[in-house]
Amino acid sequence: MSKPSTPNTPKTQSSLLSFFSRSLGTPKSVLNEVQIDDVSAGSVDRKRPSQVVDDSPEPVSPSRKNKKRRIVISSDEEDVQVEFEKTPSKKTRAKMEVDTPKSTPRHRIIMVNSDEEDDSSKPTPSRTPKRSFMTPKTPRTPKTPGQKTPKRSQGTNDEERFVHETFEFLKPECIKDSSGRRPSDPEYDPKTLYVPPKFLSTQSPGHQQWWVVKSLYFDTVLFFKVGKFYELYHMDAAIGVECLDLTMMRGAFAHCGFPEIAYGKYADMLVGRGFKVARVEQTETPEMLEARNKRESKKEKVIRREVCRVTTSSTKTYGVLDGNDNKNFILSVEPTASYLMALIEDCKNGVSTYGAAFIDTSIGKFILSQFTDDSCRSTLRTLLAQFQPCHLLFVKSQISKPTQTIFNSVLSAVKKESLFDKKEFYTMDKVITKLMLPKYLGNETQNWPKELGTIMDIGLHMPIPRSGKELSIKALGGLMFYLERCLIDVDMFTMKRFEEYVPPLLSTEEEDTTTVGVTGVDRWKNRNLIIDGATLLNLHLVPPYTGKKATISLRDPTAITYSLFSKIDKCKTPFGKRLLRQWICSPSCDPGTIAARQEATEFLMKHEKRGLLDRIRQCFTRMPDLERLVQKIHTVGLKYRRDHHPDGRAQMFFKVNYDKRKINDLLTALDAFERIFNLAKYYDSQNIDDSCELIENCVGSGFCDISEDLQHFKQAFNREKATETGLILPYSGMVKEYDDAIKKVQDCDQACKDYCVQEQKKWKSTEIVLYGSGKARYIMEFPQHIAAKLGSEYLLKSHRKGFQRYEHPKLTELTKALFDAEKERDLISSDITRRVFEDFAERKNKWNLVILQMATLDCLCSFANYAVETKDIVDICKPQFDFESEEPFLEIKKGNHPLLIGEGVKLAKAARERRFVANDTCFGKIGSDGNLPMTILLTGPNMGGKSTIMRQTAVLIVMAQMGCLVPAKAMRLTPADRIFSRIGAHDCSFAGQSTFYVELDETKSIIKNATRDSFVIIDELGRGTSTNDGTAIAGAILKELADKMMCRTFFSTHYFALCDLVQENSNVRLAHMSFVVNNESLDDPTEEEIIFHYTLTDGVCKKSYGFNAAKLAGMPIQLIREASSAGHLLEEQQKKFKEIQSRSFNAQKKLKVLADLRGLCSKEEGFNMDQLKQVVAAL
Repeated sequence: MSKPSTPNTPKTQSSLLSFFSRSLGTPKSVLNEVQIDDVSAGSVDRKRPSQVVDDSPEPVSPSRKNKKRRIVISSDEEDVQVEFEKTPSKKTRAKMEVDTPKSTPRHRIIMVNSDEEDDSSKPTPSRTPKRSFMTPKTPRTPKTPGQKTPKRSQGTNDEERFVHETFEFLKPECIKDSSGRRPSDPEYDPKTLYVPPKFLSTQSPGHQQWWVVKSLYFDTVLFFKVGKFYELYHMDAAIGVECLDLTMMRGAFAHCGFPEIAYGKYADMLVGRGFKVARVEQTETPEMLEARNKRESKKEKVIRREVCRVTTSSTKTYGVLDGNDNKNFILSVEPTASYLMALIEDCKNGVSTYGAAFIDTSIGKFILSQFTDDSCRSTLRTLLAQFQPCHLLFVKSQISKPTQTIFNSVLSAVKKESLFDKKEFYTMDKVITKLMLPKYLGNETQNWPKELGTIMDIGLHMPIPRSGKELSIKALGGLMFYLERCLIDVDMFTMKRFEEYVPPLLSTEEEDTTTVGVTGVDRWKNRNLIIDGATLLNLHLVPPYTGKKATISLRDPTAITYSLFSKIDKCKTPFGKRLLRQWICSPSCDPGTIAARQEATEFLMKHEKRGLLDRIRQCFTRMPDLERLVQKIHTVGLKYRRDHHPDGRAQMFFKVNYDKRKINDLLTALDAFERIFNLAKYYDSQNIDDSCELIENCVGSGFCDISEDLQHFKQAFNREKATETGLILPYSGMVKEYDDAIKKVQDCDQACKDYCVQEQKKWKSTEIVLYGSGKARYIMEFPQHIAAKLGSEYLLKSHRKGFQRYEHPKLTELTKALFDAEKERDLISSDITRRVFEDFAERKNKWNLVILQMATLDCLCSFANYAVETKDIVDICKPQFDFESEEPFLEIKKGNHPLLIGEGVKLAKAARERRFVANDTCFGKIGSDGNLPMTILLTGPNMGGKSTIMRQTAVLIVMAQMGCLVPAKAMRLTPADRIFSRIGAHDCSFAGQSTFYVELDETKSIIKNATRDSFVIIDELGRGTSTNDGTAIAGAILKELADKMMCRTFFSTHYFALCDLVQENSNVRLAHMSFVVNNESLDDPTEEEIIFHYTLTDGVCKKSYGFNAAKLAGMPIQLIREASSAGHLLEEQQKKFKEIQSRSFNAQKKLKVLADLRGLCSKEEGFNMDQLKQVVAAL
C-alpha cells in the first residue's frame, strides 16, 4: 500500500470554519475514527461507526507524534470516497476542473490511524480540505469591516472574473424570465429568471437546487442552508460581501456564508437596505433521504431543500429566527408600523376610484378601503400620509398618470412593485374562494370577523362583495398573493383582524348630502377632523417615512426629529405610540370623545400626587409589544405550520435555542398581562370617588377580566422547566396522553435495567453494568474473565482495560422499544407545547381588547405627563368648545407653539435666549369685541415669525380636538372640520412639476374643498412666478376666501399691493409681526439692526427687510450694498412706471367720458339734463 499523504491546503485559504473560530492544531490524542459530519451529506459506507466531534473553537495541544491518516471526503452531492495518495500536480488539477462551478460540500473527514509514523516535515491537515474543482489562486487580502469590495475586472480575461459574470443567460442582452420572456415583453416578470436546462444539467445536484430556487426568486437574496450554515452563492455572495462584511471564500465562483444562529442579524441588515431575503432550509435528514429513495423510483443524491420564508421590509413578523437569545429582544424593536399596501385604480371618464388594502404583518391587521377621488387625488394623498406604507403593490399598466405622479412625489422613498392583473392581483371570486379555505377563514361564514360584513355580504352561503366595495376586495387579492409568496398568508388571515377605513370626505359635495338638515351638536357627532397629506407634513404633525430615498423627498429634514408626535409622545408602550399617532392624524370632532379625553387628562393630573400616574408609568415601563407578541404566539400555535408549512419540516441545528425563544415570548406576554391585571387591581383598591368614565373603561369597571385566563396558564405547566428545556411539560394528571407516554418510557427503561439484573444473576457478577449515552447507550459491559465465556450471540462493540462491551439481540430489541417510546414522548411533548401556544392564541380577542384599553390609557397618561411638564414653563389650559354655534370663531390668548417649548429645541434658538413670545389670535365673534374678520392678511419682515404663528394656530386646533390640553392661557373655538395648508416653495422633479405648479395645485384643493368651518393657512402664495402674476393670483384667491368661503384663514404675503387691494374689505384684517429698526438707513441697509418682537399686531408692514436676512445669513457686505443700490434703482423705475400708468389711465378715463358726452348730444330725442350734469362733473 502506498504511503498516504494529507492534502496540501494553502494556509491562507478561507473557510466557514475559519470565519468564526481559531484554527485547530493536531489533536492531543488521536481517536480511532473522527468524523466531522453534516446533516446535508449523503451516507458513507464504512465498516465501523464513527464518533462525531464538535467543532468547538477551543485549541487542542499538539501530540508528540503525528500519525498517518486516510482522509475520506463525503459531500452532499455524491457518495464517494477519495483516498489522497499524493498532492495532485497542476496538470492533474487542470483535468479535474469543470467549466461550471460545483457546489462546495460540507466535507466529512474521517481520519484513520496508521501503524507507520508520519514524516514530521509534512504539513498538518487542514480542517477544510481543498476543493478539487477550485483553481489555486493568489490569496486575496481579507476584507475589513466597512471596506468596499473591489470591482471585478470587466476585461476579457475570465480568470479575473467570477464565473457567474460569464454566464450568457445572466447578461442584460440575454436575460429572460422563467417563461422565456425578455424585459421588452409586456408580460415580462422580473421576479423570475430563465435558467437553460442544458446549463442546469452540468451543475452538481446541490447547485441544481440553488439555481431552481433562484429561477423562482431572482429578485431575492437566497440564504441557502448547507449543514449548520447559510451560504450565499454567485451574485448573492457579492451582495453578502458588500453589505454584510462577510469574507469571500476562495474559488472560481463567488461564495460566502455564516452560521445558522446568526440568521436574524444578517437578514435584518439586508432587509434594512431594501433587499428581499429568502431562507432556504433543509427539510429532511440523510436517513429520510435514504428512506425516500427506497420508496421512489427516482433516486436523489441530495437532501430536499425548500423555501421557508421570504422577508421584506414590509413583511417582518419578528419570529424566533429573526431575533436573538436576549430575553428583552422585543423591547428593542422599532414600534412604528411598517405597512404593506396594495392599490388598484379604476379610471372612468377622468374620475378615479381606488381600492386600497393595508397590512401590518407584525400584528396581523388588515385595513381595507375604497373611495372615489377628486382630480387632486386629495383622499389618496391623505390616506398615504396617515398610513405611510413602506412597500406599495399596484397592477401593472393600470395606473393613470396623475396617480403615477403621486407615486413619484409622495411615495418617492417607498419601494414600489407592479404585479400582473388576475394572475397576481387575484379576482374578487378567487379572493372569496380562498378565504373560504380551511387554512384561512373556513366555509362557515357566520364565524368570519364581523368587520368583513361591511365589505361583503357574509350572511350568504357564498359571500358576495357589497356595492362599492369590489375594488377593496381585489386590492386584498394583491396582498393575498404577496403574503403567499412570503409564506405568511395563513399566519396573517387566521389572526382574523380586519378593519374598514372610511376615508374623510374631502369633497364638499359629498358631505353636503350627509349633513343636510343637521344642526347644532348633532352635526359634529361621529366625525373627525380632516387633515390632508400636505398639511400633516407642513405642520410637522408626524415624522415622515424615512426610507432609503427619504432625504431626497423631504422638504424639511428636521421634520424627522421635530414633530408634534415626538413632542407630546410620553407613551411607554409600543402599542400606545401607534394609537397616539392615529389620534394625531385623525383628531376628533365628536363632542363626547373630546370631552371624555379632556376629563381623563385632568383626572390623571389631579391624582398625580396620589401616585396613580406614577403607578401607571411604572407598570408600562419596559412593557413588551404585546400586539406583536400575540401575533408571534398565534403563529407558533398554528397546526397548519406543523403539518403543512415548510418550516414544520425544516431541520434546525439550534432548535433548542429557538424553542427557548418561543417559551420566552409566551412567558413575557403572560408576565406583561399579569402586570396589567395587577394595575387594574391596584386601581380598584384605591376606592376613588371622583372616578372618570374613560379611565374606568380602561382600567376600572370596564376592564376586560383576564384573571381566569392567567390562572389557567399558571396551572398548566412548570415555567422554570419550560425555560430551561424549551419544551412545555404539563404537570402530572393534566394531559393523559403525555402521562401514558411518560409511563411507557419508564417501563421500557426499567425493562433494560431488569435485563441487566438478569445478566448479573446469570453470571453471578455485579460488575456487569449498562454503558453508553445517547443513541449508543445500554451496551453491556462485562469484566474480561466473563467476556471470555460469552457465546457468539454477543457482539463486541468496544473495550477498555479489563472490560469489554457487547450488544445482545434481546437488549437491542429492548433499547429499540425504548427509543421508539422516547420518540413518541417527544412528539407528544412538542405538540403539547404547540397546543399551549394555540390555547393562548384562541383567546386573542380578549388579549387584543386589553391591549386597546392599555393603549388608550397610555395615550391619556401621555397627555397628562405632557401637561404636567409644560405647565411649569408656560400656561396650559383646557380648550372650550362651542358645538352649538352656527358661526365659526377662534380665540387663543397667550398661545405658544408646542414644538418651541422645552429643552433641547434646536429650532427655537431665539426662544431659548429669551422666553418664547406668546400671542393672541382671534377670528370671528369674540365676546364684546364683536365680529372680527375671518381672514387675517399677515405681513412683516423676513424671519419675523409669520409662518410660526400660522403653524402654531393650526397645531393648537389639532391638539384641542385630540382632547389634549394646549399651551395657552385660554382657548375658545368652534370645531374645525378640515385644516388646509399651503406652505413653502418646492418643486417635484420626480413628477415633472414646477414650484409654481405645486403651489397652485395645493391651492386648488383648498378652493374646491374648504367649507366655512375649515381652517386655512396660506404662506406667501405666488412667489414661484413673476411679481405681477403672483400678486394677481394671490389677490384673486384672497378675495375668494374672504368674501365667498368666509372660513378662518391666515394669509401671509410680501406682496404689499395686496394690502391696498383689500384695505377697505371688512372681511379682512390687516396685521403684521411687530419689530423695531435701529439705525435705519436708506443708503446702507447693512447698518440697520432689526429687533423682532414676534408679536401679532394690527396694521401693515410696508417693507420686508430682506437685506437684513441676507446679512444674518452671512452674505458679503459689499454684495448686500450693491443689491441695495440696485433695489433703489428698481424702486425708482417702478415709481416712474406707475406714474406713467396712472396718467395713461386718467387719459383713457377722460376719453371715455367725452365719448359718453358725444353720445348724449347726438341723440335725436334730446338728452337728459341730469345725465349731462353727471358727465360734466366727471370731466
